Amino acid sequence: MIKLKTVKDFDIIPVKNAEPEFAHQGEVVRKKADRKQLEGWQCHECEQWYEAEDLNPEEKKMMMNKCSRHKSKYNPLRNTPKNFWNPDWIDEG
Repeated sequence: MIKLKTVKDFDIIPVKNAEPEFAHQGEVVRKKADRKQLEGWQCHECEQWYEAEDLNPEEKKMMMNKCSRHKSKYNPLRNTPKNFWNPDWIDEG
């Protein structure tokens, strides 16, 4: 015997999963006030700039949180080798 589906069978709202506890890219934070509360991180170029400014670690962290363009909840992993994402072939021979 075939059971016919009714409208109530399709009115199930999916449960939204909680935010993961591990580092991930996550959602984009769009509001200026919300982004201001995120922690600032440094890319390779920013790291060179901060080193040239000759700041102590506390001042460096304050400066990153104040004016960094790289802000997120988690520090992005930088564990890939140099030129890993470069599409050109590298001849080291």
